[in-house]
Amino acid sequence: MPKVSIIIPTFNSKQYIVECLNGALSQTYQDFEIIIVDDGSTDSTEKIVQQYAERFSGKIIYIYQENKGPAAARNRAIKIAKGMFIAFLDADDIWRVDKLEKQVYVLEHDSEAGFVYCDSNFIDAGNDVIQNYFRKTKILNGDIFVELFCNHFIMTPAVMLRKSCLNQTGLFDDKQRIETDHLSRLQSAIT
Repeated sequence: MPKVSIIIPTFNSKQYIVECLNGALSQTYQDFEIIIVDDGSTDSTEKIVQQYAERFSGKIIYIYQENKGPAAARNRAIKIAKGMFIAFLDADDIWRVDKLEKQVYVLEHDSEAGFVYCDSNFIDAGNDVIQNYFRKTKILNGDIFVELFCNHFIMTPAVMLRKSCLNQTGLFDDKQRIETDHLSRLQSAIT
């Protein structure tokens, strides 16, 4: 059973999905499964992901569903996830190669931590950094509930959490169908 389940919702992502998957598969920490929920793509996303699922059989799980939004796609993946840790990755984003390794380390060594997050960079089509996210916000640690509740300052692809937390809090609100980061790509980075 994998320790980490990487959850990737996708919708018409043919332009970025290959880079996203290559980045996930290139992680220095390899004890993971990738669950891709295609939320009704009408472009060639399905064909591309199917090729990866065949090539990396047992590592990648591909599910197609009618369009219900990213929250519903994430929820579907969470329900079948086998990992004790859940890491979110959007189909138009990429991770630094050591993201999983560093976040798993923190969760394994701090039993009080429910989740861990990292910085993110906004990148352009050439993968050049446009702006560092935490320059716009502040880095917090410890009990951040009030700040998180009020300001929603954490990007989804920067998060890894214990699956047990979702068992306690519930899943995403699948009535929320807004994609918040399609205007620019993200590159999650540990700082």
